[in-house]
Amino acid sequence: MSRGLPRRRLMLAAAAAAGLAGTGWAGRKLWQRLHPPVYPERVVFRLTDGRRTRVADYAGRPLLVNFWQSTCRPCLEEMPELARLYRELSPRGLEIIGVVVWYDRFDKALETARRLDLPYPVALDPMRRVSAALAHEGYTPFSVLIGPEGEVRHRWDGKIPLDDLRRTLEPMLAAP
Repeated sequence: MSRGLPRRRLMLAAAAAAGLAGTGWAGRKLWQRLHPPVYPERVVFRLTDGRRTRVADYAGRPLLVNFWQSTCRPCLEEMPELARLYRELSPRGLEIIGVVVWYDRFDKALETARRLDLPYPVALDPMRRVSAALAHEGYTPFSVLIGPEGEVRHRWDGKIPLDDLRRTLEPMLAAP
């Protein structure tokens, strides 16, 4: 057994406790890193068609924010599934916005969105503002489900299990 692992865990726990007690800068930074704030009400999406929209514009409807990049294989597999789900459930209130991560080439991302014929809007996030507001660390795919009242209901690291997404969405959607 490695002696470094238990010692490291003990140091992390001590730093977190110091941050919780308000006594240490390192502890506060660690706490912020482990529990980043989420501020969906601050999100402004810059859509690829030049429009801007906010989370508040989707009040009363569930909004799935899906972060992706044009070279991410799981993203490219997931986006057609999300497009089908959007076509099926948008009449009942589902909204989706695809967000191109800041490190992707926007020209390639726009071409990918056109090629996949995404029915939902795509936003660019060059200044990482959307990512910061939704505590996105940069990996893809990553999705956040914002409920009808504007609160974060669920987060998915990696591809979304569609059955899980459907179960989570069903109580938020209008009756068929």
